[in-house]
Amino acid sequence: MFRKRGFILILFIFPFISYSADSKIVNISEYRVSQAEDSRIFYLDSNQCGLLYYGAFHTFNPDDFQIKEIEKLWTSFRPTLAYSEGRLCPLIKNRTEAIEKYGEQGFLRFLADRDEVKYRCLDPTLDNQTRFLMQKRFHTYQIKVYFLLRRAIIEREIQGSKENSDSLLKIIKWFNKSRFFRGPIQNFADFEKYASSLFPELESWREVPSSYFYSKQKGKFLFQIHEILMEYRDQIMLNKLIKSLNQGNRIFALVGKSHVVAQETIILSRLLKKFRLQRH
Repeated sequence: MFRKRGFILILFIFPFISYSADSKIVNISEYRVSQAEDSRIFYLDSNQCGLLYYGAFHTFNPDDFQIKEIEKLWTSFRPTLAYSEGRLCPLIKNRTEAIEKYGEQGFLRFLADRDEVKYRCLDPTLDNQTRFLMQKRFHTYQIKVYFLLRRAIIEREIQGSKENSDSLLKIIKWFNKSRFFRGPIQNFADFEKYASSLFPELESWREVPSSYFYSKQKGKFLFQIHEILMEYRDQIMLNKLIKSLNQGNRIFALVGKSHVVAQETIILSRLLKKFRLQRH
């Protein structure tokens, strides 16, 4: 399929930006945002730290152009720290198998291991995400259904097949082990019952589309949880990136495209408050 390559936007850091007298000086060699049909790249490089923030359209295809682009950018950027989205992927030392099993995130783990680069997760833990949602007064069954449906839909859309029941069972087992989530949905049959009853307009819970996570009217609590959880995740991601930049790391972070779009302007504004920026 033909993929239209996008544009590169170069932004200059002007000298009239205010800063404190004791601010650190970061000489910015380049800052740009690259927009393609499927990916978005935020690139910031200096003599003290660096960030290549790659926003991907999730893929499990080893021949996807994004895989080639990620590897090329990784090699030229020479990172000292890699950040993944979602979780820390198990290591698979075969390039193709890593991508086919865990997508672009599996490929990032492969690259980090190959080049002996520190590898960490940019997301808050599942435990922290669920605790956050409980603090927002969502019901236990709503939180469980959200995470289970989200996983099922991701697998359905990316891998082109129905959900992997084993992966859903792992999530259910995790909930059952937590003392905070005793109650509704203790097994797969419970989940099917709840999910089907919550969306009676559909013949099966397997027909719940991803659009329900973005539609307040149709998605109901799915929309509410997704909206508030994305804001929470973006904030945690931002804090980790800024902290790691302050420590002088060269960061290669790989996430879904929407996260980069949501965070790029905030990253720059927070750097402007922390550092005195100068162009070469």
